[in-house]
Amino acid sequence: MDWFHVIYSSSVARDIMYQYLASSKCTRPKDIKVIDHKCCMEILFRNADRLAGMEPKMTENMKKKTLIQSFHPTHVLAYKSTGNRIDTNTSIDDIIEFMKLQKQAADTNERKNKRKPDGQTEGKDKDKKKGKLDKNKKKGD
Repeated sequence: MDWFHVIYSSSVARDIMYQYLASSKCTRPKDIKVIDHKCCMEILFRNADRLAGMEPKMTENMKKKTLIQSFHPTHVLAYKSTGNRIDTNTSIDDIIEFMKLQKQAADTNERKNKRKPDGQTEGKDKDKKKGKLDKNKKKGD
């Protein structure tokens, strides 16, 4: 495996990978499950640590911080506002459980905020407009 890294990657490949993981390009897409995102991020963490680079290998706290930052900003803010800290005994599984709940709440709110089909509201509006027009008509017209 070492020969592969020497031939196909640069001496700062780990540093580049860490920059990518910390960037906004590495965020969880809306349609991906939280647990699937966690699995993908763990694979990226393991692969990044195998690469050559000047940066030290990722610690558990670095992984937690990078994972949290890969979620939607409102979820990250909600996590921080609860008083949870990354450097404490909070596990990655605890973070994932919190993010699952945030996603469920966001999905529920999104469903509630969707508008009803136009056919349901138009009929009532048409009747109201028709009633107003009928009241305004004179009896001889």
